[in-house]
Amino acid sequence: MNKDHACQRDKTVIVKEKGEIHQVEMEKITHITCEGYLSSIHLINREEPIKVSKLLKLFETELLEFGFLRANNNTIVNIKNIASFKNRDKHTITLRSNKQIKISRRKLYLFKAIFKH
Repeated sequence: MNKDHACQRDKTVIVKEKGEIHQVEMEKITHITCEGYLSSIHLINREEPIKVSKLLKLFETELLEFGFLRANNNTIVNIKNIASFKNRDKHTITLRSNKQIKISRRKLYLFKAIFKH
């Protein structure tokens, strides 16, 4: 996967939250989490996530080509917003917002490939 994030520039995702439609800039998405059928889109400079009734798998398919990766069963991350990657003991990434996200063993190879020197 290419670490060039220019493909996210001027791209948006249209999501519906409780009858309200949001046009979300891809660059502003830090990560997306899910609990069952409810996904939460976490954004830069916004406290509360946008909650939508859409499976994480659908987001994963839609956003893969734009630099979003599945970190574990419940989380997709925007690699543009990753501040650091820990490849020891606890495999985690830290986002620019200081949120830490655990990487599953099955997805670890993807992050190693991106962050290799």
